[in-house]
Amino acid sequence: MITVWSKPNCVQCNAVKRHLDKNGIPYEERDLTLDPDKLLEFKDRGLAQAPVVESSTRDTFTGFNPYKLDELVEDAWELVAGCGEEDCCRTPDDCERP
Repeated sequence: MITVWSKPNCVQCNAVKRHLDKNGIPYEERDLTLDPDKLLEFKDRGLAQAPVVESSTRDTFTGFNPYKLDELVEDAWELVAGCGEEDCCRTPDDCERP
């Protein structure tokens, strides 16, 4: 699962979401301005730039980083690639596994 912590009118936040959308990668978007406790937690961890991207498969990172985003895309593809059905998984959302 990927969570993109963003804020309104954030160019880098929009770039991250576009990159994930273009690759068919599902994510949850959360607004940093609505969760001051989470914002403080991120700042305490040295994560002071939006967006903050959390993933169950990789370390948390900030900003628009195509290299790290591509790693998340690869991880998502690996999760569905093992279904064994020929031509099933063109994108992670296409998998026809039960």
